[in-house]
Parts: sequence; structure tokens; C-alpha cells
Amino acid sequence: RGGIRMAGNRYVPVLTGKFANTGANPYPAADLQQELFDGPWPTGTMSQYYAEISYGAINLTGTVTNWVTVSQNDTYYEGTSNGLNPANAETGE
Repeated sequence: RGGIRMAGNRYVPVLTGKFANTGANPYPAADLQQELFDGPWPTGTMSQYYAEISYGAINLTGTVTNWVTVSQNDTYYEGTSNGLNPANAETGE
């Protein structure tokens, strides 16, 4: 059984977000942009990886957004099960 062949140009938006109690941004969005799409990156970018494993059939591009802070602390969204129990996870923002 084979999978579905994917080829061509693919655009991937990367939305960065953090909780109200996270503090400073974990790392600059520009660094993630470089690591995933633009390069250079010591181990190669995600774009380079997909180009390699598809034998050049996939051209992956994307944009990393600036960090967005949601209005509540992590515990509000996680509930008592780290967000894994449907009765506890909040996703309405």
C-alpha cells in the first residue's frame, strides 16, 4: 500500500504562541524562520529536508509569525490533565 504522492509548492504558516505566565519569548521568531525555512542551519532546514526526501518534488516555504500571548495562564487551558481530557482542555480563544 502506498501513500498519496505530494509534489509541488507547499506553504506552511507557523503560528507561535505562549501562555500569559510564560514570560519572555522562548526564542526569536526570526531564528525559527531561519531554522525551518530560510537557512543556513547546521543540520539543514525543514525545507531542505522535504526537498531531499521527496527527491526535489516538494518545495516547502513558510513564514513564522511573531509571538502571540494568550490571555490566560497555562493551567487555565490544561485543566487537571495537561489538556488531554476533553472535559478539561480549553480551546475557545
